Amino acid sequence: MKKTLLILLLLKASLAMAAFTVSDAQWANLALDPYTTTGGAAGSGTLNGVVDIAGDPGTDIQLTIDPTEGVPPNNYGWTTVYTGVGGIAGDVWNVELKNEASTPFQVQPVAWIDGWGFVQSGIYSDPIEQGVCTNLSWDLSSATSIEAVGLLVIANASDGLSPTVRIISPGLTVWNGALYKDGMPYRGLGVNYVDLFLSMIETPADPGSDFRTLEGLRFLGEQGVPFARFMACGYWPVNWNIYFDDKAEWFRRMDLVVDAAEEAGVGLIPSFFWRYETYPNLMDEYMEAWGDPASQTRQFMSNYVHEVVGRYKDSPAIWGWEFCNEINLYCDLPNWDLWITPENEWAGVTGKVTQVDIRNKMTFAIAESAFNGFAQEVRKLDAHRFITTGNSFARHTSWNNAVNNSWDTDTYSEAMTAFGWMAPVSAIDMASFHVYLDQVSGSYAGALGRVAILNRYREFCDLQNQAMFIGEFSHYFINSGFVPGTAAERANEEALVQEVMNCGADLAAYWVFDYAYGMSQDETGIAHPTNDYRWIVDLVLEYDAKMRGETPRSPAGVPLGWFDSHAIAPAGSATWGETEVLDPNSNGMPTWEDYYAGTHPVNPGPVFAITDFQLLPDGTPSLSWWGGTNGLMTPYIIQANTNLTNTADWQTVGSKTREEGTNIWLDTGPETTPQRSFRILAQPE
Repeated sequence: MKKTLLILLLLKASLAMAAFTVSDAQWANLALDPYTTTGGAAGSGTLNGVVDIAGDPGTDIQLTIDPTEGVPPNNYGWTTVYTGVGGIAGDVWNVELKNEASTPFQVQPVAWIDGWGFVQSGIYSDPIEQGVCTNLSWDLSSATSIEAVGLLVIANASDGLSPTVRIISPGLTVWNGALYKDGMPYRGLGVNYVDLFLSMIETPADPGSDFRTLEGLRFLGEQGVPFARFMACGYWPVNWNIYFDDKAEWFRRMDLVVDAAEEAGVGLIPSFFWRYETYPNLMDEYMEAWGDPASQTRQFMSNYVHEVVGRYKDSPAIWGWEFCNEINLYCDLPNWDLWITPENEWAGVTGKVTQVDIRNKMTFAIAESAFNGFAQEVRKLDAHRFITTGNSFARHTSWNNAVNNSWDTDTYSEAMTAFGWMAPVSAIDMASFHVYLDQVSGSYAGALGRVAILNRYREFCDLQNQAMFIGEFSHYFINSGFVPGTAAERANEEALVQEVMNCGADLAAYWVFDYAYGMSQDETGIAHPTNDYRWIVDLVLEYDAKMRGETPRSPAGVPLGWFDSHAIAPAGSATWGETEVLDPNSNGMPTWEDYYAGTHPVNPGPVFAITDFQLLPDGTPSLSWWGGTNGLMTPYIIQANTNLTNTADWQTVGSKTREEGTNIWLDTGPETTPQRSFRILAQPE
């Protein structure tokens, strides 16, 4: 969050004061990305639809309307955005519009429904001026089928008109192996908030609307963390009791999660079937049921996917969809019988899944069938958001486990084949990996060591034209022995996240934030707003910015590199928010104000303040203040006000290029008002 530092002087009085304001403008996009786009013409206007690649996120459709062919409403053209024959009734079609021409225009959504019947929405945008973006939304829930949706562009043009209609997918989309958000290539770093929903369904009775994890989600939004991966399900069979007893209450609570994420601006990656053993257990089937499309397990999967995706596919908070957690680690193990879940009556773990029976051996073939079935159901409802598996690290013996029932290390070609089982291109456009130091340390597909293995993952993703999601990573949870907040542990954690960034991962999520399910908040590696690991949130924010080539900043908007240049860093378990409010040079200003003012944050020196005001002999106001060039270099802004009781009356009257030491500004002429106040602003970039 960037801030504005100012100092104020009341003319013809001795009052001088300092004040601080916050500028935090945000822009949100809503829209839909087509898989096929065409241009057409209607009425007496003409239109050319120019599409670089059909379905390419961020497609710009250039519309040209002939201005000589009449006046509105006759001067129009249209373009069709096909959503697929037999589209799902109940869709809400959202489109972002931008005018890059000089002539205003209006747009009306139209549709072809119920056997290609043409329907006009009756919804018109306001006139869209040059450079303006707007969004239109049309609820098509009354349609029984949706063949296509389109845009009717209406203009009163006296010269050529070339508006740009940019059609963007909801959530995050993978196109040609690259990840897109709001129509632009995207990379991001977030967190795992595993029990975000789980903690809300453990208690059958409603504990009220103020759930702990909702506050945690709001905290993430306030800090600027972009997304959270979470368990959109129960863990043990017993955790599904509310779903079976009171489905409306189950989804009321999930609604609270999605609504809170929308309000907080935090993206969500829901994992549908986290503990994959739970679902054959609930249906009293063996694990092999995951590979049988006719099984009750698969039917349950289909039903739940339709309930969740159908309910939340129009939410801007949903980024993508994940199947389960780490199923690949249990596929084709030669010692599979040692991994059968024992009975646990309290958790509801009973029945067939607890038996040492070959039908409970998980295989890559079963998992691949489940991946395909999951993706097919998701795509019936959402053609755009990415789909991922939730898999952990790629085991270096996967192919030999499956083919030879051995623990021999896979060759490059064998590992590539097994990679295809883990992330079948028929279903998955975002491959998933989890990275912990004790797991990704040996050799894999001819690559030795963690850095080389991460690069091999990226290489295999590229060969399969898939994006790359490191769904979990951490230096913790391996009994490393490091103490939280120490310089050594910070260095190790930063080294790992640097490797994650360097390997080219599109998304990565730290393990773990505010996880209280069977653990304490002081457990090793659990970042919480009030414990010794809260600095992890800073690390996430820093590398989230770096992944997109942006400048990492403190909460007040100060570049972290500026702190580094003055050897200022958080001590122990401190965060950047706690560090930037310290006053190491004892000048009465917190460090972040030194940056905005341009004063030195460590060396003793004057405070950013007005030092002199006088009227020159000709009556011209002369204003002096102490400033500097050791930080922000935007010009100082001088503002004036004739009524201090009305803060809206401040007017900019001049600017001054920064100088080290005393800065002087002269007004353009003699003072003519009975009383004026002045203030100096040090504004962000």
